[in-house]
Amino acid sequence: MSKVKKEHFIFLGLVILFFLPLFKMEYATDTYAIEMMGFNTFAKGMMQNGRLITALGFYIFDWLSLNIVSFYYTSFIFSLLCTYIAVYRLYKILSGKMSEGTSIFLAFFTIVNPLTIEYFLFIEKGFFAFSICMSVLALEGFVRFLRGNRFFLILSFFAILLSALTYQTIPAVFLTLSFVFIIIHSKNIKYFLLNSLIAIAIYGFGMGSDFVFIKLVGKTTRMGANINFSNLAKAFFIIGWPTIFIYIGILSLLFLLCIIISKKKYGKLFTKEAFISFLKTVALCALSLCATYAPFLFVKPNEVWITFRIVYPLGALLGAIPILLCYKKDKTVLKSNPFKKGMLCGTISMIVILIIEFAFFQSLIISRHINNAKDEALCNTIGDKIEDYEAQSGIEIKNIKIYYDESMTKRNPGVFKIGDCNTRAFSKNWSDVDHMNVILGRSFTRKKPDSRIYKEHFYGKNWDSFDSEQLFFDGDTLHICVY
Repeated sequence: MSKVKKEHFIFLGLVILFFLPLFKMEYATDTYAIEMMGFNTFAKGMMQNGRLITALGFYIFDWLSLNIVSFYYTSFIFSLLCTYIAVYRLYKILSGKMSEGTSIFLAFFTIVNPLTIEYFLFIEKGFFAFSICMSVLALEGFVRFLRGNRFFLILSFFAILLSALTYQTIPAVFLTLSFVFIIIHSKNIKYFLLNSLIAIAIYGFGMGSDFVFIKLVGKTTRMGANINFSNLAKAFFIIGWPTIFIYIGILSLLFLLCIIISKKKYGKLFTKEAFISFLKTVALCALSLCATYAPFLFVKPNEVWITFRIVYPLGALLGAIPILLCYKKDKTVLKSNPFKKGMLCGTISMIVILIIEFAFFQSLIISRHINNAKDEALCNTIGDKIEDYEAQSGIEIKNIKIYYDESMTKRNPGVFKIGDCNTRAFSKNWSDVDHMNVILGRSFTRKKPDSRIYKEHFYGKNWDSFDSEQLFFDGDTLHICVY
């Protein structure tokens, strides 16, 4: 097997391995809504939110009159392809500047970092992966520029535009990774500032174009009327003052990493090179934080919230920092003895990291299937109750009104849930009735709840599992209290 074929086999194999359970269709809460409202309506929502490329994908499927299953598998296969291309192109940037095993590991782990998983748990997974791929191609063009080929800046501007018009928070990963190579290639502070301004201009072109598109075409409810600088403070301290201790902990780990590398290379823990490396990693983290949180300036204060998909560029730091520390700018790295103690320890460490991340991904993806099964089982139980009522009364249930008990849970038993990943379909107002319609093959209409019914039947109740008392039939309306 040739070296090139081997590289393709490794990366495509890793991508497929990590997302293998997704070959069986799964439902996010949004998927139920998409199936009920139709591709055309959902595409309009994407257009209003400035996601032109994503909207075009939904419009095409609507035009072809295809179903949700065909969209899922097309999106999934597209996501595997785009992820593979993104990983491979980053590997080509790193190739020859560090050991082959390290470049393979860092290329994969930087793109498919732990925060990537949320993108794959939405039906738009193909478009998320496309946006990541375009950001990496923008990075490749920028790195080629730093290496002396200015023509490739055109690629950067074009690719970042496509990335921003697909999903707005992803292009920040371009800045996170660009800052790595700016730090590496800048001869002095003058070049650092100049190259940083060029990278910011590329990013600004993509995000600015998307901002203009939203203003001209969109009607997103998330965008604020003014620039909200207070949003930055909220974003940087989203957990509150304990966030400071998190930052201190991260800085301490970075300092420890730098002095350990110094001990290995120079025989001393505290060297000038160790402190310089530490300052570079701190600068990279600070610049990445600013790039990730910058879009919050333009949204409403109540829309400042953190999920994996929003802070994905920070996840890329897990690979970006080692790239900064391992990259050899001025020489080609020769093959090392894989049985040498240092190489062996590094290889074992990288394999352990991949195994841990693999287990994390599988836990969340398999939990998604468990979550879907539990949602379906509860729907079928309620469906049986509806059929019994309709048979006895002769009245067809047409309307559903949703209420909540004293402590509604968002997680099904036995399901691994993080943030918005793997929430119960009944816990979201856009999927509660829609998932009943999908699973039961009905066309119920969601109506506003009735305060009188709530006070008489559900007030003060708190269940931890399904009980028939959570259902109250009233003519052609079913009142459901979600536990």
